[in-house]
Amino acid sequence: MRPRNFLFCMLSLGLLAAPALSSDAIEWPRSDAIVWPLSMISGSEKLAFYSLVKERPKGSEQYLANFMKLDGLAHRKGEPPKKLMTEYTIGPLVGYDNNLNNGIPKSKFSVGDLLFVVDQDSVAKKGITLGMAASAYSRFSIAPKQIATFKVAASYEYAPEHNLDKITINANTCWQAHVARWTWINSCGGYRHLRKKYETGEKFLSTRGSQMFSSAIGHHEASIAIERGFREDYSKSKVAFSLLSAVRGVGIIRTGIRWGEHIQQRHTTLNAATFAFTRPIYGKTTSVLLNYSRAGGSSHFGQPRTDDTYTIMLRRPVNERIIASFGYQVTNSNIDLYQDNQILFAINLKSWRF
Repeated sequence: MRPRNFLFCMLSLGLLAAPALSSDAIEWPRSDAIVWPLSMISGSEKLAFYSLVKERPKGSEQYLANFMKLDGLAHRKGEPPKKLMTEYTIGPLVGYDNNLNNGIPKSKFSVGDLLFVVDQDSVAKKGITLGMAASAYSRFSIAPKQIATFKVAASYEYAPEHNLDKITINANTCWQAHVARWTWINSCGGYRHLRKKYETGEKFLSTRGSQMFSSAIGHHEASIAIERGFREDYSKSKVAFSLLSAVRGVGIIRTGIRWGEHIQQRHTTLNAATFAFTRPIYGKTTSVLLNYSRAGGSSHFGQPRTDDTYTIMLRRPVNERIIASFGYQVTNSNIDLYQDNQILFAINLKSWRF
């Protein structure tokens, strides 16, 4: 599996274990010109907290008190560490995998005047997958304005058409400090694992800084993240910049750029850019994602290989329990063998929380 897809799967799986704050008691206005309701659907607890503090809508008191407790703001100096919450989830998965066996995209390829035919067992297998995902999450207040979190998430998927399966595991522990009124620093260490036909494992260390601020158009969260990954065959550093904005009368806009270290003779992501737009459409929160990435570092029969990948995704709830994601991905490679077009599809069924 390509490294960028592996990391995307791990990130998506990790989101299953993220905690949620209830907003049922808040009175939601009809007008989308008010910023705070957009921040509440942004996926960022910090941006939601910032907007509610700035605008103080009716019914927000309990949400704010709950956030302050979970952020360590209610922890008094000298108090011992205490558990804030523990949550478990389990739920079904329905998806589509374009490469279930870590295979080669095409059955034939040419090098100069030579034509190579790939063994059928080595050609990429595509198909619908069915499975289950589970996660566990705990949060502790360890000192005033400081919390520690522990997450583990795992999934199993089976493709009946090809009798193939895959397993993903994502585990991490993080320390978060509220270093100023609207500034947070979050440092994590963890492990990612993927098993298809072959196994891929990666340990990582990361640090992320987040800053909230306001402008004439809305409320924003600016972030910078640095990560170092450690695999058996190589180590790699990455840097990411992102801006999450609740734009008055428009919606949630997320932009980001990422840079990855060049690893000699390893095909990895070198840089990427993302644009995502989310807003309620006909009563349902709908998202559109555009992504570009460039991968390189390896060679094919002595020729350096570079892949440019373009992705578009649409995500929308079908009902209260089902969220559907559809997309299309095009990979333009200077090596004909790796030219590829893929349909992206997933059904996220609401997990049971306990």
